[in-house]
Amino acid sequence: MGLGNISAKIENSDALKRMIESRISGMRSILDEATQEAGEIIRDEMRYRAPRDTGGLAKDITVEREATGSLESAVTIGPRTFPGARMREYGGVIRAKNAPFLVFKTKDGVWHKCKSVVQPATPYIRPAIVAKRAEAAARLASKIRKGFGL
Repeated sequence: MGLGNISAKIENSDALKRMIESRISGMRSILDEATQEAGEIIRDEMRYRAPRDTGGLAKDITVEREATGSLESAVTIGPRTFPGARMREYGGVIRAKNAPFLVFKTKDGVWHKCKSVVQPATPYIRPAIVAKRAEAAARLASKIRKGFGL
């Protein structure tokens, strides 16, 4: 038994092309809104869990849209510029680089001088994702269904 081929040719396809592009544009805005809202759920949980010395780390956690294809939408969630944000999440050792010693003052007003300091991990990103993944996915699905009239 042979395979059959089916083909079709659409004449004057500019109108069809414009119609498809307008639908994709509408779909894209729905996807963008849905991913933004899902990202905000996780961002808010990260801010809640972030270590609070000055509050600067929590304020630096944002939701930023990524450049994607026409029917894709993605966001990046997390701290953008806060120094030491990665060290807070994973921990590590801070070593003197430009001087023989680190010199710093702790909250109790005491000055310290040492060659290195161990920064214990204070996870806030990973636990936030685990805690809010299901809620973010549900919001994403709900917004998409509502936007597409399903």
